[in-house]
Amino acid sequence: MFTGVGERELSADTLREKRVSSAVKLIGTVYGLDARYKGNIKVSDDDRAVTYITPGGFLEIRKTTFGNAKEVLIESDVKGNLSYTFLDNRNEKAFTPEGQQFLNDVLPEVIEISDVAALDRIDRFFKQGGINKVLKEIEKISSGSNRATYYTYLLERKGLTGEQLGKIASAIGENIDSSADQGELFSAYAYKFLSSDQSAKAYFDAIADISSSSEKGRVLRLVLQRPDLSENILKALLTTVDDISSSSEAGEVLRAFNKSYIDSENISLLYFSAIQDIASSTEQGYTLRHLLDEKALSDESKVQLFKAVAAISSSSEKGITLRHASAQLPSMTDPVADAFLAAVNAISSSAEQGETLRHIFREMNLSAQTTQQLLNSIAQISSSAEQGETIRQIFPTLNMEDETSVEAFFELIEDISSSAEQGYTLRMLMGEAGSNELFMLQLLKTTATISSSAEQAEVLVAAAPLVKDNPVLRAQYAETARSISSDIEYRRVMEAIN
Repeated sequence: MFTGVGERELSADTLREKRVSSAVKLIGTVYGLDARYKGNIKVSDDDRAVTYITPGGFLEIRKTTFGNAKEVLIESDVKGNLSYTFLDNRNEKAFTPEGQQFLNDVLPEVIEISDVAALDRIDRFFKQGGINKVLKEIEKISSGSNRATYYTYLLERKGLTGEQLGKIASAIGENIDSSADQGELFSAYAYKFLSSDQSAKAYFDAIADISSSSEKGRVLRLVLQRPDLSENILKALLTTVDDISSSSEAGEVLRAFNKSYIDSENISLLYFSAIQDIASSTEQGYTLRHLLDEKALSDESKVQLFKAVAAISSSSEKGITLRHASAQLPSMTDPVADAFLAAVNAISSSAEQGETLRHIFREMNLSAQTTQQLLNSIAQISSSAEQGETIRQIFPTLNMEDETSVEAFFELIEDISSSAEQGYTLRMLMGEAGSNELFMLQLLKTTATISSSAEQAEVLVAAAPLVKDNPVLRAQYAETARSISSDIEYRRVMEAIN
């Protein structure tokens, strides 16, 4: 069930002062109507007579037609007794009968374009036909801002049911054109609309139809400030986020949502679906990183998160987010690691892929299986330069005492398509592990796979001082030298070791 919240009620008899006006152009002339009032006003059932004004209040109506101006002023003394003043072209006349007729004619018109007697009329309509009658009559009010005032008074009523609140929410969405007015009503009375499943559903449906993304986002962020939101409310809110067309607003709402994120399957699926529906890669990445900072996620949510990262179109945002995740999540279970690696492999930019893989090897505690998978990812980098740079930087993190790891590592170097990059990488690594026989033996074997005789020779000449005193390595050196096709380079290599 949706979380209910405590109600607040305002005084219905608060003194108010408001100016409303209307100008309707007719053929050959101008028609003007102006009304000003203070206090709570009650009118007769036919809307043609004033029956009550708060003591100290007043109602003043002025109408100009074809240059003829008529005005009526109704004032309420301290005891609530009403007095009437009628002016015809600024000349005071007896209120009865001409002033009375003027008021009878003009008051329904004033009511239609304003919120005069709104509270009284709502009470009357409720008695006549319940919520449906009230909502039907509010539709007749010509001004959207004044309809909003009617809805305000209506929402201040005590004892509204979930069904009634749902109808009000739908009516606001359909009959208020101003996004700002809709937003104000949905913000101020969220506590009522969220008090039942029925009204909450209608509430979020109406918010989804607000035309302004900024107003829609503002209302949803205000809802998220409420304490103890139920999972049902959070699900409804996430569904509404999909209707925000602005990427920045959707991102703002989801980052506000991160504090309320519930690690459940339903929430997770809706949340990451909303992330993927954001058009901006920047907003997607920023929001996912924010979630990692805000919440300790379950493995299921981490898997969903990395699937969302893989779907980001920008390679740079993928890389930034994965590097952020590798620092936030230094170790991962196999399912999470699989999703993480799939996101790494989805990066299309060699530079981003290389930088991300290098960061991962530095920051994360990798299992043997994950290490092997990451080495496979390096092999998929299309740029030889990025492959070489990544291989050289991850070397210190690898266990060079393990034969399987060493073989896998050198298979990476064999897969580099550039002979120059292969040779440079082998020479750079040689200085770091020259005393490791297993490593040097594999290095010499890998050198034989380089297609360029000149690069082969450069590597072997550099290796000569490190292997000449080791019979095993010296024998492999000689065998590798025999793979050199250039006689000149072969002689240079053999001279280096003798």
